[in-house]
Amino acid sequence: MPKTKLKLSRKLGTLGRLFSIIPDTTAIIGKTIENSRPIIEKHMDQRHERQMTLVKIDNVVNLPLEEARQHLKNQGFTVSSIPAKPAKKYATARENEVVQMSPKSGKLRPKDFVYDDHFDCYLFPEHQVWTYRTTTREGYREYKSDPSICVACPLLKVCTESKNHQKVVTRHIWKDYLEICEAIRHQRGMKERYQKRKETESVTLN
Repeated sequence: MPKTKLKLSRKLGTLGRLFSIIPDTTAIIGKTIENSRPIIEKHMDQRHERQMTLVKIDNVVNLPLEEARQHLKNQGFTVSSIPAKPAKKYATARENEVVQMSPKSGKLRPKDFVYDDHFDCYLFPEHQVWTYRTTTREGYREYKSDPSICVACPLLKVCTESKNHQKVVTRHIWKDYLEICEAIRHQRGMKERYQKRKETESVTLN
């Protein structure tokens, strides 16, 4: 530390010492953010690659069964019918009508759980609140449900297969920044610019 700053720090006492470490702290934070850029960029690249492999399925709900079956087969999907007693809400449906499209596993998906950034918690469809418990070494914050409530939940079977009836949802500490990056990536003109990330520039030195 320069002598002038050292003298000023001594005169100001504790406040001076605090001011003297603020620049160092700012530098550390800046360096940490800079070091995290490759990790975020890698995550965004992986997400982009996954999305490029996804296949958009046309909505065949309300189509006749055979027409819906053939339509999905033409897209390369294997279709099977499962005989089952219809629920009351489908009692008025026409014969052989497709009334619902669900994931193959039938499990609840991450988007079914709503994150509340104000209270830092997750909201479950059955109005249960999942609170923050801990952060893993990999940077994932864990939110856990209350087993005493889950054991009587009507959605337990499609939510978790945990023996202690507890659901754990994770959220990365950089999730908010990743969502911002994802929103930017979908802006007009960004698709073409994003493709340039794969290009390699060569520099010739004389």
